[in-house]
Amino acid sequence: MTTPKGAALERFLKAPDPETPLVLVFGPDTGLVSERTRQIIDASIGDGADPFAIVQLDGDAIAGDPARLADEAHTIPLFGGRRAIRIRLAGRSILPALDLVFDQPPAEAIIVVEAGDLKKSSPIRRRFEQARSAVAIACYPDTGQDLEKLIDREFAADGLAIDHDARAALIAQLGADRLASRAEIDKLKLYARGQDTVTLADVVAVSGDASAIVIDEVIDAAATGRLAAVDHGLLRLAGTGIHPSAIMTAVLRHFQLLHRLRAEVETGKRASAIVEHLTPPMHFKRRAAVATALESWNRRRLERALELVDEAQLDVRQKPEMAFSLIGALLFRIGRAAAPTPRPRR
Repeated sequence: MTTPKGAALERFLKAPDPETPLVLVFGPDTGLVSERTRQIIDASIGDGADPFAIVQLDGDAIAGDPARLADEAHTIPLFGGRRAIRIRLAGRSILPALDLVFDQPPAEAIIVVEAGDLKKSSPIRRRFEQARSAVAIACYPDTGQDLEKLIDREFAADGLAIDHDARAALIAQLGADRLASRAEIDKLKLYARGQDTVTLADVVAVSGDASAIVIDEVIDAAATGRLAAVDHGLLRLAGTGIHPSAIMTAVLRHFQLLHRLRAEVETGKRASAIVEHLTPPMHFKRRAAVATALESWNRRRLERALELVDEAQLDVRQKPEMAFSLIGALLFRIGRAAAPTPRPRR
């Protein structure tokens, strides 16, 4: 059994070991699961190999006919070389079919099973982790470091550099799904064609959502007690045409995040360090404001703020014609609660 990570994983993706022809690729990042499955297959049979060398099987079909997998695995390729069998795990168990190939691993084929997020107690995950001829590869959302490597590698392949601010802004928008991250990077590379360096302005132009940026700015202003910035931001929001429900959802999620992170602060961790290591990463321009909010709000006050948000959400739904006024009243109320109390003059 192997569960390669880091450099060992990169080596396996480039040159899968024929001694471990049974591979499970699983995890919550479905885009990364798909990407790594494709890498393993291409490295095993050769990129651009005979399409007949790849067999795609449905998990439910194998569950209904367990012997079919063993038959495919031990079929001798018509034109020589190795074969790849790609299986997408579905609802029914394929363990009876897998047991047949675990007992007699194929010599001229690689079997790659794609799955979603499997718990450690999952029977299929345990089976792969316990077999000497198998590899289990977990695919979790990219960390900030993973995204930096991905960005640098992809831009370098097109002869492009990316400056520090642009990289930080792009990282803040990526990470939940590898294929979605690649799509954003490809879009930015296309936009920057003909340039030497990708700048922050390029990232904002291609990937930035102006409405979302303004919402974040208003929420951060309210959470840190900057009432003038709240007022200015509300005027900008009114001109974007964004639906009030989107604003309320963002406010709710932000204060839920603060409430969760505040628990870490109260264990002795530094607010700035907590914000710095969030996954997916937070936009670099927001980190200082969020750290300030974490330091100034305690959990009891955050719970009260969440109660106010819940009440405001109901009011906005019941009185849509007053939605922006109600949102403004909520954010000013939060902002006044967050604003430092002025000291009396002596």
